[in-house]
Amino acid sequence: MKKERILNDMNGKELEVFLGAFELGVRANSNLIIDVQNTSSGANLHLQERQNVRNSKWRVELYTGVWNPENLDVFVIYNVNDKQNVITFDDYNQALTLRPIEEYNLGQLWEIYDAGEEGWRFRSFEVPSLVIGTRDQKTAVGTDITAYNDNDIQTQLWTLSYDRKPAEGLLDNQNARYSIRTMVDSTFGIVNRDHTAQAHKITNLPDRKYQVKWDKNKQAYTIIQEVNNRKLALSFDGKSEEIVFRDFDAEELMQYWNIKYVKDKAYIIESLTRPSKCIDIWSDLGKILLFQNHGGTNQQWEFTMKHSDSIFDNQRVQFVPSNNSYYAATQTIVVDPQEGPQTRLSLDENADYKTTQGFLLKYDQTRDAYQIWNLDSSQILAWDYRNDSKRTTVFIHPNQNKAEHYWVLEELENQLFHIVNYANTGKVLDLEIGQTKNGSIILWDKKQDQISGNQKFYISTFELYDQYDGKGEKLLFTPNSQWNDKISSVRVPPYSSVRFWEHGGYSGKLKTIDNDSDKAKVFNLTDFNNIASSYLLYLNARRPNVLKNENTKDSGSIYNEHNPDSTYEIDREGNNITLNFYESTCNIFLNDDPHAEYPFHAEEK
Repeated sequence: MKKERILNDMNGKELEVFLGAFELGVRANSNLIIDVQNTSSGANLHLQERQNVRNSKWRVELYTGVWNPENLDVFVIYNVNDKQNVITFDDYNQALTLRPIEEYNLGQLWEIYDAGEEGWRFRSFEVPSLVIGTRDQKTAVGTDITAYNDNDIQTQLWTLSYDRKPAEGLLDNQNARYSIRTMVDSTFGIVNRDHTAQAHKITNLPDRKYQVKWDKNKQAYTIIQEVNNRKLALSFDGKSEEIVFRDFDAEELMQYWNIKYVKDKAYIIESLTRPSKCIDIWSDLGKILLFQNHGGTNQQWEFTMKHSDSIFDNQRVQFVPSNNSYYAATQTIVVDPQEGPQTRLSLDENADYKTTQGFLLKYDQTRDAYQIWNLDSSQILAWDYRNDSKRTTVFIHPNQNKAEHYWVLEELENQLFHIVNYANTGKVLDLEIGQTKNGSIILWDKKQDQISGNQKFYISTFELYDQYDGKGEKLLFTPNSQWNDKISSVRVPPYSSVRFWEHGGYSGKLKTIDNDSDKAKVFNLTDFNNIASSYLLYLNARRPNVLKNENTKDSGSIYNEHNPDSTYEIDREGNNITLNFYESTCNIFLNDDPHAEYPFHAEEK
């Protein structure tokens, strides 16, 4: 006999709830199911075609009477149309009948076993060698249902059919991949962290998307993640009920889910084996686990196939590393044309706001990812995909639309991003050896256990325009002569502040613009049009509850000659980077210390 098992680790009550109302189809002929002419006492059980049934729905109930003092998992089986009469075994090879429940009738008690893909087996508690089957192994309409010696044959195995149906709006095809977002905050969703489901920012990374597939036999969904040629299924821990990822096992029913549409793109995800519970997330976006179904927002999930974060499309940006060290906060990524046959990327303290420092992000809708174009060379950021070493150099290369030529911007926190390669989502841009001085930018394995400072970057969308409303010529990454006294509007990154002065060296009339929103915004310099000759950008300094001291030029700045056109000033205490173009000045201020105080807010003069 094949190995039997009571369903996973469920107790009898859980099995009762799990099975619900079902039809019993004989394994040997799936079109024939158990039926009764009526549900009154004495009615015989027999086979009937599915389309001609009268009373075909059944339920089980855990028996807790006098014959079960040890609380064994034994059940009575009744028709949903009449709970008073249950399936009763009277004698060997006689037709099973419906009889009123009798306290001392062991012939009304059954053990239920899961036989895997073969179906289910119902074993007599009174005579354990007998199981429910068809008389004489027949599969014809009208054949009696009996209790007979267990011969491990298909006329003694039963498939359970339910009214569960695929959820409205979910596509069931092999190519569909969904991210699963919580309705508490749709930017967060279910992410696999060391085989435990955790709430995390959702991006278009393949390892944050899932195949949601309907199983016709079990009438339930599997939620599968494919990582490194492994299929990991969303499941749960039988004891703690935390949501976990396990290697997919088609016979493990803890990996099956009943997904129900609620409203407004929201679904609940019920456990198939514990249907009174569903996937729940703590209100602080902490643990994800099974919890009693109450229909709250923290039990509602959105399935979306698209990350739709194209906010940087056609934006000129700078990549500013954020490390715990001061030096990294003052540097930007630049293209270094001096380094070998390939034009590589470097960290540079002496960036001059020219095109080697600027990049254009172009969003690809099909891949839902970006190409990163250098403004100076009109080439894209790439790497050698054939090089599978841990340390990999990135470089500027002509665009060939290869997968490794695309990048996903994975937001971490406070406008900081992982810059993840599309072809290998385990690799991100990294400061070599965690360094904070000038040097190469490389690809490195993403640190999963913690977010490393040398793998986090600000993406600055700061921009200057010579017309109102962000129109006209873009003036950033141009010499002073092209923007001095010509700025009419400015694009300010999220939670950032910019100050303009009438003259170079931060002198003369002052105009301050604050962006307190979580999105980049364009501001018109209506009363400061064509006046600015110097400015300071305080990147990420307006974030709520993040404060910083202002440090002036008297705090020990060091001046370095950069070229005949400009000087580069480092404020060692203030975490500033200042560029001086002749008589005009621009400054970037990075706020990466959450415990510092807020910079002074200059009044407009």
